[in-house]
Amino acid sequence: MSSFFITGSGTDVGKTYIAKEIIARFFSLKKNINAIKPIISGFNKKEILNSDTGILLKALKKKQSKKNINDISPWRYSLPLAPDIAARSEKKKSIVFTELLNFCRNQIIKAKNNKQTLLIEGVGGIMCPINKKKTILDLINKLDIPVIFITRSYLGSISHTLTAIDVLKKNNIKINCIIVNQESRKSHPSMLTETGYSIFDHSTDIPIYPFLFREKALPEQIDKILNEM
Repeated sequence: MSSFFITGSGTDVGKTYIAKEIIARFFSLKKNINAIKPIISGFNKKEILNSDTGILLKALKKKQSKKNINDISPWRYSLPLAPDIAARSEKKKSIVFTELLNFCRNQIIKAKNNKQTLLIEGVGGIMCPINKKKTILDLINKLDIPVIFITRSYLGSISHTLTAIDVLKKNNIKINCIIVNQESRKSHPSMLTETGYSIFDHSTDIPIYPFLFREKALPEQIDKILNEM
């Protein structure tokens, strides 16, 4: 069993959606899986179902109890901002990096002992600040686990993606695969395909999978990702 870190070129690229679909496919194949999202911004206590944490809990078939929420997302902010800014704005203590790191490491060990695959979903993109000194990249580096990288087919995503991939490679982080989500139902499928081709041209050693609009994920699409895990 392995652990994977789900990150992306920025926020709202579909990290939770991909995690949810992978979890659903694991369950359908009767395979053991767990997921955490240690840090979440924009968390609304009254609308837990619609939050990334709530979506993961539902996918994992777990109740929305306080314990389960704490188990998945112990660092929560109500403002939809980078964690360091959210902490200051909400007058909360900044995240202590060693505590975050130890939490993730313990979850990795626990998953291994339970013979589970573990998904760790990051907040924002790879350079999202955790506190004044550390970013998501620092966390991935210390955890030393493969990355599932998510991007979308918006104008500018190729540059954002290639920049992020370059940073990950220079930090010797293994990139399991790149997933390109269709920007919206209105965007032409050719834009998705061409975006994928262009990224592939510049990073030929990494499997790339285009995804049709979020609500239309197919088992065969997810199976391609599972084959890389």
